[in-house]
Amino acid sequence: MAYSADTFVADEQPTTAKWNKLWANDAAFNDGTGIANNAILTAHIAAANVTLPKISDFDWFKYISGGSFSSTIAGTWTRIGSNTSTGQAGWNAAQSAGAQNEEIQYKAAMAAGTYSVYMHVDKDVNRGIYTTSVDAVSIGTNDSYAATRQANSVLTVSTSLVIATNKLITVNVKMATKNASSAGYYGTINALEFVRTA
Repeated sequence: MAYSADTFVADEQPTTAKWNKLWANDAAFNDGTGIANNAILTAHIAAANVTLPKISDFDWFKYISGGSFSSTIAGTWTRIGSNTSTGQAGWNAAQSAGAQNEEIQYKAAMAAGTYSVYMHVDKDVNRGIYTTSVDAVSIGTNDSYAATRQANSVLTVSTSLVIATNKLITVNVKMATKNASSAGYYGTINALEFVRTA
């Protein structure tokens, strides 16, 4: 039903001042200032900056497949689509060419917290010593030499890695040294695991 102006009583008609206020509010919301001045929305915006409770797999556990490296820093690293040395089809590993100082890099989105870090590798007579760093800070070294082959051994890299804020971290693994008994600097990385402990 259409209404004409004379349908309304005088005190229901918006005054010029009220119209101006409505237009001002509309303009404010269109340019974002209205939202910023709204108490309820401001509270929600502030709440979005608060660290959420650590309840998901993303927060408590991060598994990085060895073959999912983001780049090769030095030497030659090859992705092995199905690493037969582990005895499990479908594993995606990274294998070095066996030269000293070969280095590989991973990227991972991590929640703030304290982590234990583990590396799944193959030990053998020609394997080197892994030096692992996070954001250019060394967090541990691990000797992967063994007198007899040990497929998919789990090495403890660190039990006290602290990540201060939610961020993308850079993990580098370098084969800089080796056991005196080792015949080479080969490396096979099957996986990296970050387990949040605090």
